[in-house]
Amino acid sequence: MYVYIICYSLFPPRLATTKVNVQKALANDFDTPRAVDAIMSLIHHSNQQLQGVAKGRSCRSPVVFGAIQSYITTFLDVVGFDLQDRQQAKGGGSTNSLHNVVEQLVKFRSQVRRYALAVDELAALSSESSQPTQEEKAKIKQRKRELIAERECLLIACDVFRQDLAPFGIHIKDRGNSSTWEITEKRLEMLKHDGTSE
Repeated sequence: MYVYIICYSLFPPRLATTKVNVQKALANDFDTPRAVDAIMSLIHHSNQQLQGVAKGRSCRSPVVFGAIQSYITTFLDVVGFDLQDRQQAKGGGSTNSLHNVVEQLVKFRSQVRRYALAVDELAALSSESSQPTQEEKAKIKQRKRELIAERECLLIACDVFRQDLAPFGIHIKDRGNSSTWEITEKRLEMLKHDGTSE
């Protein structure tokens, strides 16, 4: 029979702190990088405990690690990673999955940009009269400036999102009111290699 030492002095407070930090990050405009940092810190400290490195104590309670594993799995589900489906879809499906995910992300981003650029509202304003007068044209231009100024933060977020994906080999190109995307060959090769090694 094994006796497990539960380091309640370390893990439940660390898990509780992580939960609070993740909730604050997600409530703060869905600050995913800060939330992931909190999760990674929890994983780091958990790994230290599994290796018996932290302060010379070895805390290997299945209850504590089960709670941590459950929380991390729940967090990944919330942000869109389903580990069980990924394990079932092994074998070449990662490239197709990536394409589907990127397609949906770019489609959503395009809708946000279209809203931020006030495309639909301006089209409705322009179509109200077939031959707008100079005064009406000036009002439409003014309204366009106002709408874009109000929604500038959305355009900035779209640009940041595009820039954040570039290091992963996913390039989004804005073409007027729509966007196109591509995955660089280097990234595709990495995916093919990863898919065959699993």
